[in-house]
Amino acid sequence: NADNFFSVSTLVQNEIVVNAGENYQYVLSNTNGMRISTGSGIKGINRIDVSRQARGMYIIRLFSENQQQTERIIRQ
Repeated sequence: NADNFFSVSTLVQNEIVVNAGENYQYVLSNTNGMRISTGSGIKGINRIDVSRQARGMYIIRLFSENQQQTERIIRQ
């Protein structure tokens, strides 16, 4: 399903769990557009640590060679 190539946990506490259909890169930003972290992951289950970030809403943009997806993340 191209609409949801990445399955992302959107209500999180200490980590964002990404289930990816292929290797990818990501950019995590706050709602003001300030980049907080960047990184990459491999096909399958990946975890992105957000335990040092304040509670609130974030935006994660995931992109691979063929896909791009943006999700809102809420850290509780």
